Amino acid sequence: MAITILNNRAINRSDTASAGQNWTATSATASDFQAGGGANTPIVRAVPSGSQSISASTNTTVVFNTEVIDTDSAFASNTFTVPSGKAGKYYASATLLTNTAANNSLQRLQFKKNSSDAMYGNYRMVNHESNTITIFGIVDLAEGDTLKVNYYSYQETSEIYGNDNFAGGTSINIFKLI
Repeated sequence: MAITILNNRAINRSDTASAGQNWTATSATASDFQAGGGANTPIVRAVPSGSQSISASTNTTVVFNTEVIDTDSAFASNTFTVPSGKAGKYYASATLLTNTAANNSLQRLQFKKNSSDAMYGNYRMVNHESNTITIFGIVDLAEGDTLKVNYYSYQETSEIYGNDNFAGGTSINIFKLI
C-alpha cells in the first residue's frame, strides 16, 4: 500500500472512489473520498408534435407535448416545475422555427419564471421565410418554481413549426447545473 503526501495530507493511492465521489482532505494528516458535486438532474427536453398557429398581438404559451427526456417527471402541461430538493441554478434554452407572412415583423420569445419574465429575446423577421429564434441562459430556481416558454408576434399571425415539419427545429431544454 502506497501512501502519498499532498499539501501535508496523506493519500492512500490504493483507495478508490465510488461513482460520484471526490477526494477530500478530512484533516491536516488524513484524506477520504466524499460525495461529489451531485447530479445535474433534472434534465428535460421536449418538442411539439405538430405546428402551432399564434394570433398577432397575443402572448401565447408554446406547446411542447412530446417529452424526449424527463428524468424527474418535472415537465407537464408545457411547464417545467423544480422538484423537491432540486433548487439551484439551471441552464434553460428554447428554440423555435417560425414563419409569418409579414415583412419586417417583430417577434418575441421568452421564458416565464412563475409568470414573470426570466429572459427574453426579440427577433425581426426581414422577409417571408422561416426563421429560427433561440434564447438561452442560466436562471436561479427554488423548489416549486416554474418555467414555460411564451411567444409573441407583434404584427401578424405566425406559425411555430413542430417537429413533424422539420426535425429538431423547435424544442425546450432545461437541466440543473452542478
